[in-house]
Amino acid sequence: MRFATLANVDDWVEMEYFAHYHEEYFKKYIELKNGIPSHDSLCRVFGLLSPEVLQQLYQKWQELLNKNEGETLRKLICVDGKTMRSNKRKNGKPNHIITA
Repeated sequence: MRFATLANVDDWVEMEYFAHYHEEYFKKYIELKNGIPSHDSLCRVFGLLSPEVLQQLYQKWQELLNKNEGETLRKLICVDGKTMRSNKRKNGKPNHIITA
């Protein structure tokens, strides 16, 4: 999902298109034995995710980064993005700020 957000994907339909376009890349990292999920499935699954569980997973990720086993993970670049408010142009998308 993060990859799609960085690519200016705004809804579940666009996310499905994004996943189809980058399917070969994703197959390197995750098993897609049933192919790319539909936009309805993406919406349903992400709606079922518990914010508490996601927070726990994030904490585990941070713990890995703080240990010696996480040395490889430290070489990754952390990217964060924000959408600037009140800057939407006529019939266009608002600007985004990306930090790494």
